[in-house]
Order: sequence, then structure tokens, then C-alpha cells
Amino acid sequence: MRRAVLRVMTAVVALALPGLALPGPQVAAAPGTGQPNIVLITTDDQNVEDLRHMPYTLELLGGEGVTFDDAISSYPLCCPARATILTGQHAHNHGVLANEPPAGGWEKLRPKADRTLPVWLQNAGYRTTFTGKFLNTYGRTDKTEVPPGWNDWHAIAHRVYDFDDAWVNENGTLVDHTGDYQADITQDVTEEAIRQGAEDGQPFFVWQSNLAPHGACSTDGSSCTWGPPVPAPQDRGTFDGLPLYAERLPSFNERVAVEKPARISRLRRLDAVQVADLRDLNEKIVESLQAVDRNVRDTVELLDSLGQLDNTLIVFASDNGYLLGQHRWKGKVLGYEPSLRVPLMMRGPGVPAGAVVDETVSLVDIAATLAEAAGAVPLMPLDGISLRDVAQGRVEGYDALAIEAGPAYKDVPDDQYLYRGVRTDRYTYMEHPVTGEIELYDRVADPYQLDNVAYRPTHRATRDALAAMLRRLGDCAGASCHQPAGAVPEPEPAEGPVHPDQLGSLGRAKQVVTVTASRWRAQRGIAVAWQRRGRTWKAVRGPVRVRVGEAGMAPVGDRVPGSTPAGTHAVSTALGIRPDPGVELPYRRLGGRARLPLDRRSTETYNVLQRFRSPSATWRPRAEVRFADYPGSFERGLVVDYNRPRGTYWSPRRRQWMARVPADVRAGSFLLHTGRRVPGQGWVAMRVRDLDWLLRWADPEDKGTRLVVGTPRYLRNNL
Repeated sequence: MRRAVLRVMTAVVALALPGLALPGPQVAAAPGTGQPNIVLITTDDQNVEDLRHMPYTLELLGGEGVTFDDAISSYPLCCPARATILTGQHAHNHGVLANEPPAGGWEKLRPKADRTLPVWLQNAGYRTTFTGKFLNTYGRTDKTEVPPGWNDWHAIAHRVYDFDDAWVNENGTLVDHTGDYQADITQDVTEEAIRQGAEDGQPFFVWQSNLAPHGACSTDGSSCTWGPPVPAPQDRGTFDGLPLYAERLPSFNERVAVEKPARISRLRRLDAVQVADLRDLNEKIVESLQAVDRNVRDTVELLDSLGQLDNTLIVFASDNGYLLGQHRWKGKVLGYEPSLRVPLMMRGPGVPAGAVVDETVSLVDIAATLAEAAGAVPLMPLDGISLRDVAQGRVEGYDALAIEAGPAYKDVPDDQYLYRGVRTDRYTYMEHPVTGEIELYDRVADPYQLDNVAYRPTHRATRDALAAMLRRLGDCAGASCHQPAGAVPEPEPAEGPVHPDQLGSLGRAKQVVTVTASRWRAQRGIAVAWQRRGRTWKAVRGPVRVRVGEAGMAPVGDRVPGSTPAGTHAVSTALGIRPDPGVELPYRRLGGRARLPLDRRSTETYNVLQRFRSPSATWRPRAEVRFADYPGSFERGLVVDYNRPRGTYWSPRRRQWMARVPADVRAGSFLLHTGRRVPGQGWVAMRVRDLDWLLRWADPEDKGTRLVVGTPRYLRNNL
């Protein structure tokens, strides 16, 4: 109720704010007294983690201003994100849906350029300056073009991604800056604009758009070679040996990705060479940002020396984040946190000092913020809110924020989206229109987005609510993008400690039984039987309480006598002497000389499921054990992964697969049974009715049924 009332009050107040007015007959606003100067400093592809290595930015902007700890790029790709900064609109409204035509690029925004942010500020009396990288494809057809709204234009128009050999369009004249480092070029223009503004007494707006830490494209005149960013000469090698922070994250080189979209699940895990390349890339990224960090320092010091610092609003942001091996991915665009989250800081008039705001905000809010601060009238509807209002607590951040990515890949048509989704303070939900795949992550329970719970029955109501929310926000415009999101139902209780989607060892199995205990050596655990139906695993029985071994469970490399081995075990090798689960089963511990068993007609040997008679085996009678010999007897039993051959050949005479030599027969695994313990052997015991059901249910030939044993953490991290 409190949030709803605040939102209504905010909406009423917003109607009176000139910075949030809808377009209509426009009258240029006279330069008002007290209008703050505005400096916007942006980077390209900077991860939030990179801020740790920018001490001046942290101290002079974060320490003296506000840090937005949950800032999002709603379309995490260069051109759409920069178009969002220029328009204050989501990509689905401004229409720039890619870096290249026909769906994106500068050509897509050009028809609207006379209604973008610099024009608003010019109308409000500001002198506007741009320096650095503009929208993608700018300069491709006309390297001397100056877009509307800019008094002073210094955009890189040729060799944009060459850190040392850029050509700059300086107010309509193309100038060769070969040998000049890009960050130095942008800083020279920034400082000149600040000095001129201080001298003239006219409020100024400067957008310093840095290339760093984007990858570099070195050219030999005809071709382009992409590689890591190129640091300034004085910074090269200064971060050699810097640990790759992403390697410490559970999402790095994600081990199990079976439930993720095919774009991720089909990727091979990173090899040693690729990981080494990522470490080198991380070093170069941080080194390239040192020049930007010095630019922040020099800008603040210059403003202070000219008496302009207290009347200058400084905003620092990146167009998108970047993944360095998380989820096996190098790059951006995807709707995972390292790609969506961006650094965003602000200091100046009306901004509290040293504050950290954890409300969700977005790059879409930058234009609304600058317009509100300048008293400028936007010439298009704004989807965003004022960051100053959020920092001062007058307006709350987003309950839910639309996220999206358009045709950024060749297999996504120009009129389609890669994904459309919604991000709340807890959930990230995405729909992939081309493939029909869905993703849902509970970031409270799963902060690294390892488990896609979209297909779990326990999250059906949660998924449906977020899907309905996406229907409302996916095409939102104006104030509707900031409406209260409504409640999202809590997930139902988990069906088991470990879900099959968290296991990478099941292959094509359609049935699995998970046997888990909270710790190693625990003698009691729980079992859950699962069946795969399409992309959904349904718990069809359990949780069932079980007893786990004489010595509990143990990792494979840490076996002790009587412990039940952790791992993924087949049940196709041995399923009982007859289909009738009521028959008592003999259980043999085979010796090293034993060959593949066994005769299907014999009650003296243990039956392995084969279609034809097995070869004879040499037995060690002293190792033979019959269930019925135990007090109380074992009414039911199932040997799991027992005596499975490592190497086999097809015998035309016996018409079956056989082991060539005794060494090809692998040691047994464990016994699943009812009754008392089996000394010296690994086993799991459960109630008669549960094992009866399991024996009737297990279908190893058609369902590939598997039993998975271990602690939940071990299973997630190893299997």
C-alpha cells in the first residue's frame, strides 16, 4: 500500500515537472539562473567489477556523490544502449534494435535526431559538446556529418576501434589523429569545453564517450584484426598477473548448462587456452580504464579550479556490462547479470554525497535526469525517471524493468527479438521468440543464475505471473514503464534437494532417482524419483526416507569399507532375477577372475539383463551371499551399476556383447534393497513398497534410468 500511494503521488508530481512533459507545441526555455553544468562520461563494455580498479572515479564520484548499486542496461549492446541515453526511451520505442542496419545503427536513429537529448538542452540554453565514439555505423556514409543539437562536434568517424590511429570529425572537418591516444583526445575536448563554458558563463553539456574498455580493431588498410583493448603507453603491463575475478564465480565456465537455451548449452566448456586469453583480456580491460580514470580526476580538478564543480552535475556510466567466461560466454547482449548491470555514479547539485542506492534504475533514466536538472523540455515521451529524485528518496526505483535484445545474431531475423524479458529485484524472466525457449532465475536463491527454473512445476505460478508482467512491460511507453509491478507468487516447496537440471551426467536418461544426504558418512538420506516430460522434470515419487550404507555415503576418491559410492549409476545392468519384484534375489560379490555372468535359468547366479544366455563364470563360493541367508531376509533387491564391462565385443556365437578379458569387468557399485544392512558393501535401503514401485517403474532400455548418489553440493559441482 505504501509503495502504491508513493507511486500515485509521484505520478501527480511528475505532471508538473517540465522535464517529464509530453511533446506538444514547443517554446525554447530561456537559460535559467542556477542551471547546472552537465558532464556525462561513458565507457564501452565496462563491467561493474572493473570499478574496483578506478580509484579516482570511486573517490571523486562515488565518495562525493551517489552510487547506484543496481543500475541496468535494458538492452545491453552498444548502439541500442547509447540510443537509449540519447532518447530516454527503451529500445522497443526508439527503434534501434541492433548495431547494424537495417534493424539498428546510426541510420535507424538519424530520422529522430532532431528530437534527442542535445536538442532539448540547446533549447534550454546549453552549449553542447560531444567527443568520442558515437553510435555504431556513424561515419560510414558521411564522415563529416554533424547531427542536430551539437554546438561542438568531435566524434570519431574513421578507425573508431583503433585506440591510437583514430580520425575525428571536428565540426565538419575530418582530422587525422594518428599517434594520439583516444582517451587523451576526448579529454582535451572536454577540458576545452569546460574552460569555454566557464569563460562565457553559459551552462554547458559535455558528453565524453570513451571507447575503453571495448576491444580494439587494428587495421592494415584493408582488413581488421580484433583483439583486446589497447591501454595507454604508460599503463601497458601495469596489471600483468591480475587475477581474473570471474574465475572465482560458480558461473565461470558453467559446468552444467543442460537447462539453458541451446545458444548456451551447445557451447563447449572453455579450454585452458581460452581461459588464458580471458585472463589477458581482463588485464588489458583494466589497463585501458586507467586513462578514463585519470580523465575523471582531471575533469573534477579542472571544474574545481574554475569554481564550477559545485554547480556541475557529473554522471558516469557504461553502455552495457560484459561477461568474461561466465556461462561459457565472452561478450554482452545476454540477459544475465554481468551483461545487464552497469556502473552508474553521479555527483553534483541535488545529489547526496557518499550515498549508495540499491533501488533498481536504468540507463533509460539518464535523459530524464539531465532534462529535469536543466529544466529542459523533452521532445519525445520519456520512459525513465529522474535519478536525482531516486537518490533523494522522492521516487522509488523500478519494481520490474523491461529487458530486451533484438536481432543481434545472424540466426535472429531482423524483425525478431533474441529475447524479451522482465527483471525484478528477485527474478529474471526471458522469452526467446525465435526458439520458443524460456528462462527464469530466482536471483535470491541462485544469485549466479545457474538454475533455469522456468520448466519446474514448483515455479509454474511464478513463471505465469512474470509472463503476464512481460505482456504489460514488453511494449511499455512513458509512465507505464514505471508502474507498480504487482505481487509475484512464491515458488512451491522444492521437490528435492537436487533437481535433475542441476546434473550434467544424465545423458539422454528420461528417468532418474536422486539419493542425497546432507553430509558425507551420513547414514540417513532421502530419495526422489523423477521423470522427464518434454523439458520438464516431474517428481513422481518422494521425497522418500532411506538408509544409506553401513558407513554412509562417500566420494569416489574417498571410499571406506561399507560406504555407498557417490556418482551416477546405471540400473540397466542388473534388475533382478525375474520381472516379478517379489522373488528373492541372490547377491554375489564377484572376484577378480569372474567373467561376465550369468545363466538366466540359474537361481545360483545373479542375473544381468541380457537377451541371450551369458557365458559361464568362475565363482568364488566363499564370496557368494544369498539375500535369504540374512535374518529377516531381503524381500526385494536391485544391484546398481554392478559388474558392468569396461570393454566389450559382440560375440556372433553367443549373440551378445561380452568382455574380452576379466580385467574388462569393472568392480560393482552398490545394492539397493529392503531389509537390514549388508556388512562391507555399499547399499541403500528403503521401504518394501517404495522399492517395489521402483522396480516396476524403472525402464532402463527405453528410459535410460539412472540413480544419482551424493550430497547436494557434490552432485551440483561434480555430476
